[in-house]
Amino acid sequence: MDSKDPLRIVDGMAEPAFAVDEKHRLVAWSNGSETLLGYRARSILGKPCYQIICGTDVFANRFCDANCPVLNMTRHGERVNSFELNLRTATAKTIRTNIAIVVLRHTPSKFAIIHRLTPLEPAKKQQIPMQG
Repeated sequence: MDSKDPLRIVDGMAEPAFAVDEKHRLVAWSNGSETLLGYRARSILGKPCYQIICGTDVFANRFCDANCPVLNMTRHGERVNSFELNLRTATAKTIRTNIAIVVLRHTPSKFAIIHRLTPLEPAKKQQIPMQG
């Protein structure tokens, strides 16, 4: 597996997806991610993932930062289950997504983490009928 594999895989995906390396740098960004989030690959590749997408959990608490839980779990050989995350778009809009993770391991300390994004509809407020 060479360093171009994450780019080839992400480029071949129809869904929005991106990949980061073991140093937390964006190394691949799909056309679907450009469409969904509005960032052009050429302007963000090589930058830390957390500085671009600014992910927050469902309660709006910061999730993405220099101490990324996904990166830390990958370093320790742990599996990462799918999870929901709010991502920031280039226009500062927030999009709720489900993220599935695939790890491409070159060596124990050299790897790429592919993030596949599935946009989620915001939860609809239930209408309670008025009585009376």
